[in-house]
Amino acid sequence: VLSLERVAQDAVYTVNATGRLWDHRLRLEGLYGYNDYRQSATADYTDPFNPIFTAPLDPVIKTGGPLVRLKAETDGWPWRGLSLSYSWRDIGTGYKPHYRQTPEFYDDTDSDQFGHNVIVIQRRGGWVVSGEIDRMKRHSNSDYYRNKAKWGVGYYGYRGMDVSVTQDVRREIYKFTSDRSIFTTDKNDKIIGTEIYVRAQMSSRVAGWVKPRQERIWHPASNNNFTLDSLQARLEYYIANNAKLFADHKITRYDNPAGEPQGFPYDDNFTRVNLVFGYMEQPN
Repeated sequence: VLSLERVAQDAVYTVNATGRLWDHRLRLEGLYGYNDYRQSATADYTDPFNPIFTAPLDPVIKTGGPLVRLKAETDGWPWRGLSLSYSWRDIGTGYKPHYRQTPEFYDDTDSDQFGHNVIVIQRRGGWVVSGEIDRMKRHSNSDYYRNKAKWGVGYYGYRGMDVSVTQDVRREIYKFTSDRSIFTTDKNDKIIGTEIYVRAQMSSRVAGWVKPRQERIWHPASNNNFTLDSLQARLEYYIANNAKLFADHKITRYDNPAGEPQGFPYDDNFTRVNLVFGYMEQPN
C-alpha cells in the first residue's frame, strides 16, 4: 500500500488594517497573523524543484503561533515639525513563516517576543532631534529581555552637507536554539554605540558619506569589557537617469582580535564597487 504524506506544511494567515484621521495627522495600523507549521520528515532541498526525502521525524514537529502588531503615528501634532510613534507587538515563539528573509536573524529580531516602542522626532529649520525607546521580553522565558534607547541630533542641508551624531544603548539577556533555522544564541551583554554621520553633495551627480562608529561592550557574567571601532564610507556617482555607481568601504577593529566574529554571515572588512541600472531620480 502506497501512502502519501507531506514532508512539511507551513501555512500563514495575515490581516492588516490602516486608518487616517485628522487630515492624515494621525495614522493607525493593526496587523494580525498566524503561522501553523508541521514537519513529519526531513528532506534535501539542494534542488528546490526535486526535494529528496531523507528520514521521518519522531515525534513530528507541530508548532506555530500568532503575530499581533498595533501602531499609532502622528505628524505635525500637537505642533508643527513633531512626529510621534507608538507601537506594541506580541509575536509567538513559533511564528516563523517560511517566506521570511534571513531566517537565522528573524529568530532573534522578530520572533519570540512581546514589547513596545516609542519614537519622538522634532524637525525645525534644518535641525532634527530624535529619541527612541524599545523594551521587550521573550515568550520562551520571561527572564530574557532586551531594552534599547537611542538619541540623535543632526543638521541637514547646509551647503550640501548633512551632519548627525547618534548614540544607542542596549541591554540584553537571551539564550535560545531554534528548531526551524540554524539560529542559536547565548547573550548577556550591554552595548553602548556612538556614531557620527557626515554626507556631502559635491555636485548634482556626485555625493559621498562617511560614518565612524565605536561600540563599548560589557559582559556582566565575566565582567569583561571590549571595544569595537568601525568606519564605513560610500561614494555615489549618478552616471545617468538609469545608471549609478556605488563604491563602498568598511573597516572594523576589535581591541581583542580573538573576539572578532569569523565566517558567514559576518562581512565587516571589504571594499566593493556596484554598477546599478534602472530608472531613478537624481538627488537634488
